[in-house]
Amino acid sequence: GKDVGMFILAKGHATLENNDIHSNTAAGFVVEDEGSDAVLRGNRIHDGKKSGAFICAKAHATLENNDIHSNTLDGVQVKDPGSPAKAPATLENNDIHSNTLAGVQVQDEGSDAVLRGNRIHDGKDVGMFILAKGHATLENNDIHSNTAAGFVVEDEGSDAVLRGNRIHD
Repeated sequence: GKDVGMFILAKGHATLENNDIHSNTAAGFVVEDEGSDAVLRGNRIHDGKKSGAFICAKAHATLENNDIHSNTLDGVQVKDPGSPAKAPATLENNDIHSNTLAGVQVQDEGSDAVLRGNRIHDGKDVGMFILAKGHATLENNDIHSNTAAGFVVEDEGSDAVLRGNRIHD
């Protein structure tokens, strides 16, 4: 596409299953604005000129069993504060690989992500990057074979909880 592949905003709700979202000039998928909510399940999100999935501005998204790869920026980026009632991003059992920047990036105060059972690998930068007061909980992920560090927390106020992850190579 000539812009974003899929865009959910203004309190929109969507479930996207088994789609091939690729070769967009902007992000493959964006969910934006407070009250917006999306579930992505079983999709291939790849070869975009920006991030594969971008979750921002108090929106919420659940990504399950997706193949997110070969994007020019991050595989998944969570930015701007989320709703205090729930994490803006929940990622479970995704294969996130071969992206140019971070496999998953969480940034900005109030941004939060929960990652469980994901494979984050073969990226050209870091596997998981938390910065600018972002927060993430990672459980049982396999993070490996990234060009830079597997996991980075940067900036005062950024934090992470890690349980049972395998970070190697």
